[in-house]
Amino acid sequence: MPLRNSGQGELGARRECMSDFNIAVIGAGYWGRKHVDELSRSKSARLVAVSDLLEANRRICSENFGVGRTVEDYREILEDGKVDAVSICTNNELHYQVAKEALLAGKHVLVEKPLTMDAATSSELVGLAKKKGRVLCVGHLFRFNNSVRKLRQMHQDGFFGRLFFIKVQWTNHNGPVAGRTVLADLGPHAFDIPHFICGMWPEKSSYFGSQFRRGELEETAFIESDYGNGMFLYSELSWLLPEKKREIFVVGERACARADVISQKVVAQEVMNDEANREGKLKGIFEVPVAQNNALSEELESFVSDCKAGNPSPINSGEIGLAAVQSLFSCRKA
Repeated sequence: MPLRNSGQGELGARRECMSDFNIAVIGAGYWGRKHVDELSRSKSARLVAVSDLLEANRRICSENFGVGRTVEDYREILEDGKVDAVSICTNNELHYQVAKEALLAGKHVLVEKPLTMDAATSSELVGLAKKKGRVLCVGHLFRFNNSVRKLRQMHQDGFFGRLFFIKVQWTNHNGPVAGRTVLADLGPHAFDIPHFICGMWPEKSSYFGSQFRRGELEETAFIESDYGNGMFLYSELSWLLPEKKREIFVVGERACARADVISQKVVAQEVMNDEANREGKLKGIFEVPVAQNNALSEELESFVSDCKAGNPSPINSGEIGLAAVQSLFSCRKA
């Protein structure tokens, strides 16, 4: 992420916030800095601190985003009684430890996906949040993407009729991520997005993954899921394809649609309503109107709103994160 030469006027505007809700970000790498950027602009929360082990990341947050307090040890933030909530953007393997400590310290928690690396620890965090009366949200970002929201609305309006299958293609070319599989990195979307659209989790899934550039940890994965009602899910995840794709296909008895969640464009086709159309021929392709939005900004604002209201059932709740983890890692046991 390149350094921006921000003037004092911009930094001053970033600091101006009328809210008394204080939030901090733990982990200021590539994605964590995106959280810092959005929260530094928020009018509903005050970004008061950032924690990261690397001095370079802390300096970027200070110089680019006007963060007044940066610390190496995140526990300094958790010990601060003035901090109401934290956004956790650490490595996946640290989600459980940091989120647990944050909840025990009485903080509301937004943790990036996956919630944790197994169902047992995810369940523990959900229970702990309830016990402490804190909001626990998981960074299932695409629940806030307007193209995905449009597919959900179309399904709820009966546009597709009975669903046949959903296909998720989440691919790009990326160097191997140390200590991480493509399943843990991209896989949560493959289960969470279909659930958001149709409200169901699969009954069983089968999985095949392989590594090509290193001796372990998969870089490409294919998942097939059975929802037990005649609907299937097919997911393709890869760090090896040259063109970045974030696409969702929904196919039903009456129509089908494809969403490009990067451009937030949705195109659809309907089956011809003709008794003679025994082959299920389709009408012409048409674009479905979608108002583009900043999904990360809406996710963070939603989290702040949920915290202030004490909402026990956020749209990206800990329970949703737990179910996604259960679906994600159970497919490897099939």
